[in-house]
Amino acid sequence: MDPQETIRLLDELVTLGFSNEAFQVLHHFGDEATIHAHRAYCESPDTFRAGGNNELVQERLRMVLAAYRAGGFKSRNPGVFVALAEAAVRDGVPR
Repeated sequence: MDPQETIRLLDELVTLGFSNEAFQVLHHFGDEATIHAHRAYCESPDTFRAGGNNELVQERLRMVLAAYRAGGFKSRNPGVFVALAEAAVRDGVPR
């Protein structure tokens, strides 16, 4: 588990329209989670803990990006990402 991969995934998703609302669906902190805070956490070698929930978040982010690309989506509509995040949790990597 490489926190730099999580940062890369977040950066790419954000440029496509991924929002905090979608991120909160994926993250184990739920409504308390923000992209900015998780990104900062991943950048901090003193506090970051590999594996466990952080690995699951990374895998869900990867699934959302792969589904967005595979589906040929072009919209920056945050609702698209919320639906993909819900599917990643429900059918992919549960919380």
